[in-house]
Amino acid sequence: PSFEYIPPHHNLFDTASAETQLQLYHEVLSGLEKSTGAIYQALQAKCELDNTIFVYTTDTGFTIGAHQMWDKNDPYEEIMRMPLFIRYPPLFAPHSSFDKEFVLNIDMFSTLLQAVDIPDTFRRDGISILSLMDGSQHRNEFLYEQFSGIPGASPMERTIRTKYFQYNRYYCIDTTEELFDMQKDSFQEVNLIHDTAYKQILLDYRVKLDSLRQALHDTTTSVI
Repeated sequence: PSFEYIPPHHNLFDTASAETQLQLYHEVLSGLEKSTGAIYQALQAKCELDNTIFVYTTDTGFTIGAHQMWDKNDPYEEIMRMPLFIRYPPLFAPHSSFDKEFVLNIDMFSTLLQAVDIPDTFRRDGISILSLMDGSQHRNEFLYEQFSGIPGASPMERTIRTKYFQYNRYYCIDTTEELFDMQKDSFQEVNLIHDTAYKQILLDYRVKLDSLRQALHDTTTSVI
């Protein structure tokens, strides 16, 4: 959408700017790595390393030049996908990875409860990652919410995401939508909203989004 590329949004239109920002970003991360390393070594020295759960993640992803953006307030793959590393040998096999199901940030609470053997009697929306890994639970789709990051310039946005498609709806005065084929276009470069071959899929995903919002009592309708 055109409003993503006008001030006060953060856009990058040349390689030099992207490289400068990326260097600064990595300089910040180097401090986090040193701190994590110090904690790791201290636990190792006390023989408590394997009794400790390490979770390394962030609040959101970052475009870092993708889509000519330097931002984290948009419904694109680089922003929606977050790093997640867990070290706890009793439950997570060393050097293993898992990508068969959608894992969401709301899953961390349920995962930690199961990891420390506390009965899950809390009201929560997440699923334990361990349950997704052993196949006892599944997630085929999810609702992604983005509230206005820049009042008056950035609209509220909602996304329905499956393994096959992603549908974005921006709550502007005029209807603004995006539809991406995640199997053929994982970098989300081609908006299929006006492609007649995807007309029925678009209609289906509009209904999916509205149904999920209704089921989750998501009633916010602010527009710009």
